[in-house]
Amino acid sequence: MSKNQFFIFIVILVFFRYFTERIDIIVGSPFSQVTTIIFIIVALSLSFARNSQRYHVLEFSLLVVMFLIVFQGLVSALLNESAFLNQNLKQLMKYSSYLGGFIVFRFVLKTEFQLRVYAKSLGIALLLVCSVAIGQKLMGIGYADRGAPRPYGMSSHPALFAMLVFVSLITFALISKETAGRLLPKNIEKLLIVLATLALLFTEARTTWAGLTIVLFAYLIAKKRFREIILISAFSVFLSPFILERLADLSGIIEFIQNEDYLNNNHHEVMTSSFHWRIIHWHILFESALEKLYFGWGPGVTSNIGAYDKGAHSSVIEMLVEQGILGLLLFFIFIFCIAIYVKRFTKYLSKVSKYIIYAELFGVLLASILGQGIFNETHVMQTIMMQFVVIKWLNDNKKNQYFRSTANKYSCSESQLE
Repeated sequence: MSKNQFFIFIVILVFFRYFTERIDIIVGSPFSQVTTIIFIIVALSLSFARNSQRYHVLEFSLLVVMFLIVFQGLVSALLNESAFLNQNLKQLMKYSSYLGGFIVFRFVLKTEFQLRVYAKSLGIALLLVCSVAIGQKLMGIGYADRGAPRPYGMSSHPALFAMLVFVSLITFALISKETAGRLLPKNIEKLLIVLATLALLFTEARTTWAGLTIVLFAYLIAKKRFREIILISAFSVFLSPFILERLADLSGIIEFIQNEDYLNNNHHEVMTSSFHWRIIHWHILFESALEKLYFGWGPGVTSNIGAYDKGAHSSVIEMLVEQGILGLLLFFIFIFCIAIYVKRFTKYLSKVSKYIIYAELFGVLLASILGQGIFNETHVMQTIMMQFVVIKWLNDNKKNQYFRSTANKYSCSESQLE
């Protein structure tokens, strides 16, 4: 298989992954797990190949810390005598697939043409899944946890679908901004923006709303469009009844914590919103984490030891429970490495792109701490890891263009400029 054929295979696999979660739920297929295994196997084969690729020290740091998280998770599972072996293996596979996504995409992405093909596949996938979500809303299909059903597109949960759309849309926008020419016809791109906006609105995913708002304001600030900022703020006031209704869960939270109502054994008497539920759940999980503070209960077991058969809804709490203080420390180091990586590899990008990337990552971190626990969501994290590859490629391309133009201007070689 040639490198171009291999690239097409990976793009098709990534495109297909946008639909596998819901297909797996409907028909009981293992497509999502199969794609995860493929990424891991391919990444391993590339890593041990004789002509394996060279990494920048910051890329290598990301991979090393992610590997240490996997290794420490394995140690944690062994120390717990594999009490939850199936969950342990699934979680370790998830973490390994994040490594795999980065390594494989780093290997196949070589040219601007390939980058734009990838971006076009993202755009088409977003058009389809957002159309499905809007159709679900119109037909009253969705996750009915807050009254009216919330659409989930082709994902397993509305919040995960919203975050996937958010991250994918940012990747599409970055490639469109930093490369020449439109990725899709103008009217199709406008349709994509409309469908994605409606789909995100219908999911009622508050952390993604916050992230999108941060990105929007970052974009307007970078463009110095202060009039638009005022107009959007005014429009937000117009939408405030709807927004306040979705944020009504925050009412009474401070009093709830001060009165220590989360200690009430009869949770249903004091649990009046999803935020109240989170505090109760986090408290119980934290108490469990103290029992195995250093290495945790083992990866993927949060839903087995909490008060509810659900994840932690916070990557921080989840990592503390599952892999202890050591795992949590590695998680924070991973976040720090991402911050350094992004700062280094946005140097030659436009101011708008820089602001968008910074705002997006802040939004993702916010969602990971307070929302669904993004670090536990395979497709979202794989997409983020591949976005890091895209960011570096775009930055390197802009850097090369800068040196070439400067060398031509002063009639010297690029090596002399460096």
